[in-house]
Amino acid sequence: MWNGYSMQILYRYNDFFRSLLFQYKGQYDIALAPCFLDIFYHSLIKEYKDAIFVVLPSSATDNQKRGFCPNETILKEYGFFVFDGLYKDRDYKQTSQKDRSAIFKVLKMKEAHRLTNQKVVLFDDVITSGNSLKAALLLVEQCNPKSIEILVLSSK
Repeated sequence: MWNGYSMQILYRYNDFFRSLLFQYKGQYDIALAPCFLDIFYHSLIKEYKDAIFVVLPSSATDNQKRGFCPNETILKEYGFFVFDGLYKDRDYKQTSQKDRSAIFKVLKMKEAHRLTNQKVVLFDDVITSGNSLKAALLLVEQCNPKSIEILVLSSK
């Protein structure tokens, strides 16, 4: 449980995971996308088959350089429905911030009505301070979804 919601963390953040994530996101190795969920595929399909995944967005500039959105790509590899209405209203990288709470002013949502009465799963690759997830959670809660769960690849 995290902030009153069910949270599932798939991996421990360690040197191997960090290097794999860097190769995927930092070196634009899109072929690695399926490796993050592969061993969990059958259980995740059962658990989240009717869910809408709200993906925490990456930097728009980084996504443009990469040619893909990392978190979205991981989920789409397995056919999960991804809601793309959560966005940053300016170029902002959470990892380079001293005050990580600034994300509450940057994260916005469009087409929020699509989440009403839906099973929603917030998805992020790494949770550090939890501020990004909290900011996203506040926005999703306003949409009156049927339920909210949180799925994170790794925790520091």
